[in-house]
Amino acid sequence: MIYRDNYHGKIPLKKMETFLKECVNSHDFVSIASWLMTKNRLMIDNAPFNIEEVEIYCHDRTHRDPYVQQHLDQKTWMSWYFHRYSNDTYKTGTNQRLEFTLGTTHEYEDRSFGVLIRSISNGKSEKITGPHNVVDTILKTFKKPSISALTKGNVLNAMDGALKLVPFDVNSTLYCGTRIGLNEKKSPEFYNKQYRFSLDKILAPCSVPVMRSLSVDASDGTETILNFIDVCYDDMTLSEFVSLNAPSGWKTFFSLPEVKACINVVSKEIQANKDNNINVFPSISNMFRIFFSVPLDKIKVVILGQDPYHTNNGAANGIAFSVSPTIKPLNPSLRNIMEEVKKCGFEMTTSNLDSWTRQGVFLCNTSLSVKEGLAGSHSKLWIPFTCMWMEYVLNTRQDVVFLLFGKDAQSFEPSIMKYSARGHTVVKTSHPSPLSAYKSSTFVPAFLGSKCFNLVNILLDEKHLGTIDWRT
Repeated sequence: MIYRDNYHGKIPLKKMETFLKECVNSHDFVSIASWLMTKNRLMIDNAPFNIEEVEIYCHDRTHRDPYVQQHLDQKTWMSWYFHRYSNDTYKTGTNQRLEFTLGTTHEYEDRSFGVLIRSISNGKSEKITGPHNVVDTILKTFKKPSISALTKGNVLNAMDGALKLVPFDVNSTLYCGTRIGLNEKKSPEFYNKQYRFSLDKILAPCSVPVMRSLSVDASDGTETILNFIDVCYDDMTLSEFVSLNAPSGWKTFFSLPEVKACINVVSKEIQANKDNNINVFPSISNMFRIFFSVPLDKIKVVILGQDPYHTNNGAANGIAFSVSPTIKPLNPSLRNIMEEVKKCGFEMTTSNLDSWTRQGVFLCNTSLSVKEGLAGSHSKLWIPFTCMWMEYVLNTRQDVVFLLFGKDAQSFEPSIMKYSARGHTVVKTSHPSPLSAYKSSTFVPAFLGSKCFNLVNILLDEKHLGTIDWRT
């Protein structure tokens, strides 16, 4: 087992919580479900059960799910929430439900988050199907007549006590689908999203690549990587990956023959690097991550970076500038970005910029890969692809604001201005790197002190598109 003793030992509870918080903040429901279902068992009074099927419900400032109850117990962290009626009594009969919570009442984030347990199994081919039957099984196992008799009105800790999660490698494939009861007409925003997860083939294999792994420093000094789901995308070439996992919001673009040909050229070069034992970052499954994160029709702002972080520490993740909070030390450019955002009146508590992408900020490097230790090593390789997606955005979208840091990004300004009739606008500053952050020129202000994030919001407001909440 990779971790033991109620998450104390090889994986401290604190590190596991950090990982889960990052998943929750970025709405990475696939990794949450995979961790819960394939790396844990549900212990009910010392009787082990596999979690076979779940549905995820999240309501926060950037993910407003109308199907979430938003009870106070759903705002707790790593606890059990038994559904309640409007009068606050526990639901009974076929209305009984149990959720594993990952909510919060942080001062700037009020989040209700619950993973509904739909079915469990006891490892003896006996499957308990249906949320109310899961609760009935719990009550029968504990020999309790009701939920109130079990909880005594208290919120139960999901990591301790007689009803808890314990580490266990289930070694199973995760399947994904839409939540039960939704239909395309009544719930168009949520209908096709992957909120339901199963270890049974009643659903389709997950089409969204898993974008996270947890690096664990073991007590014996070794390092273990806790990966999620048994699909290893990094055994594929980049072309193979894209052919199987074209971003749903960009399918027309990725189906263009010229785009396929361009990706094939890049793929061959990256594979040649790997064949020569040269590390390339980020992983194959993360190279097009920004395209998975921001559908074409949701783009409001484009921020161009140069190339991914080239250090072998997991910093490169497919989102320009963004890094996991566990990556230390913080990149100087990102540190300056966080400083300028604060000067614009927005509090930044994490270096993970996924909350920006959820609002339509397309954080894309002009080079989507890099050799280890060699900044700019793949820049020329990606120029044709970058020009293609830029042209596609400019030609198919309207009123996009382009935030261009430094000369490399600003070299795209003439191309952007050719489409000014479509309402596209540009905000320019020097690059946020320490060498350039304080430098200004006649037409380009220094990054630090530019208030560029406020300027972007002014332009968006003028277009009546809704401003960006730059908080993280």
